[in-house]
Amino acid sequence: MIGSPLAISPRLLPPPAVDSLDKFQREAYELISGPAARRAFDVNREAPKVRDRYGRHNWGQSCLLARRLVEAGVTFVTVHMGGWDHHSQIEPAMKNVLPILDRAIAELVQGQSAGNDAGRRL
Repeated sequence: MIGSPLAISPRLLPPPAVDSLDKFQREAYELISGPAARRAFDVNREAPKVRDRYGRHNWGQSCLLARRLVEAGVTFVTVHMGGWDHHSQIEPAMKNVLPILDRAIAELVQGQSAGNDAGRRL
């Protein structure tokens, strides 16, 4: 759903189910069901120039989303790029993949180092 607002219902669970959650489950529930999560998943809120710096492809926008999730309070985010099994044709594959990774990761690191709480984010 990258590039479009994530439609999360404010009430994902019925009240009795929420009441039965422990402290950590409740924190997780509040994080994913709250307005901060909806804002974080809406990468359209970013300036076009910022989105361009990450790269207008799945990997770049996923790195941007990871940054936004951390800013929203998520403590651990993984960005996955499938298709790493390049045992054959490794050179042509890397010529396509490495520029994408380089651009997105460079922006992610630069964006993290510019933030106030960069030490906890990367």
